[in-house]
Amino acid sequence: MKTLIVTAMLTLVVLLGGCATASDTPENLRKASSYNTELGLGYMRQGKFDVALKKLQTALKQDPYNGEAHQYIAVLYQTLGERNKAGEHYAQALELMPDHVVLKNNYGVYLCSTGRYDESRKYFREALSDPLYKNKPQVYENIGICALEQGNVRLAEENFQNALAMAPRSAKSLLGMAGLKFDEGKFRAARDYLYQYLQVAPQTPASLWLGILLAKQAGNENRIASYSILLKGKFPRSEEAAKLKRMEAAGKI
Repeated sequence: MKTLIVTAMLTLVVLLGGCATASDTPENLRKASSYNTELGLGYMRQGKFDVALKKLQTALKQDPYNGEAHQYIAVLYQTLGERNKAGEHYAQALELMPDHVVLKNNYGVYLCSTGRYDESRKYFREALSDPLYKNKPQVYENIGICALEQGNVRLAEENFQNALAMAPRSAKSLLGMAGLKFDEGKFRAARDYLYQYLQVAPQTPASLWLGILLAKQAGNENRIASYSILLKGKFPRSEEAAKLKRMEAAGKI
């Protein structure tokens, strides 16, 4: 049965490519748009952004009122760094799906990335107000990350803690708290949070850099050396690797 359904959908997509066929009805166009939207999302998850973009563009040609297609293409344009296009599609998605809680979270992330911090929190809070939304720890985490970008340390810590209270394995919140505690000079707490982070997530440039700073503070030359090798080897083009090289050149590490 599944094979028959997929075949029917594929046939429908092919038929829609022709002109003025019996399949060019509003209902069939909506179905084809929905199918191409799902394909586009699947390709996005695989990192095949060029194919995903084509599928989502096709979906919107078939049904310009497909709110999910607008949302996914907005996320895709945001990922590709095309902020203006992302903003246009987010606006259309919000007009079509004003109560869509995932969209509100995603739009909050977009607003934060454009420096509209206060406005982003409005959408994050609307997402949190939905009693049925299950990904609230992620929303709290997003508020925390956005607050850090704004320089609001108190708000960042509050929301990282909220996320961890609901989901103790929230990786970004653990790493965020590790960084905050390091900045406060609470090195033991920073090490504890970093250790917890490494139990649930792989090393990143940020976690390796923090590990180097903590090792430097503790005078652990072996750990400095091993983390430095990892950072420069695995993430040679990262901002953290560049900072490490500058500090090494200055004799500070």
